[in-house]
Amino acid sequence: MAFKETDHNKIIPLDVPFTHRGIKYPANWLRLTTLDEKKAIGLVEVPD
Repeated sequence: MAFKETDHNKIIPLDVPFTHRGIKYPANWLRLTTLDEKKAIGLVEVPD
């Protein structure tokens, strides 16, 4: 599973720290948040 930024179509894999819209997120953020929380910042789930 991975996620994609809706703004730039950038793929964000699990367990990798990332910066989105100027905010730095730790590597475990995608695993610890709900799908609604991800959607709220503009991320959508994509298959591997």
